[in-house]
Amino acid sequence: MFIPIGPSVPPKNDVERVACLLVMMTGCLVVTGLAVASLALVISLYMRPEETFRARHRLIIKEMVSAMTWNAWRACR
Repeated sequence: MFIPIGPSVPPKNDVERVACLLVMMTGCLVVTGLAVASLALVISLYMRPEETFRARHRLIIKEMVSAMTWNAWRACR
């Protein structure tokens, strides 16, 4: 599918040409920014359970080390 980008008629002078380029570059930057932001949101939602697991794991390990545990059990960690 072809989606035309830019004006339907060619610019008549340099001012129109610069304005057209600015509009197209701004549009490209906005679309790129939206794509990066949506990807970051998806990744953060996907990684949230793993971060929760890591936080719980750290807490459990911290409690195990601070509690009275066997020396052999500490060596396994």
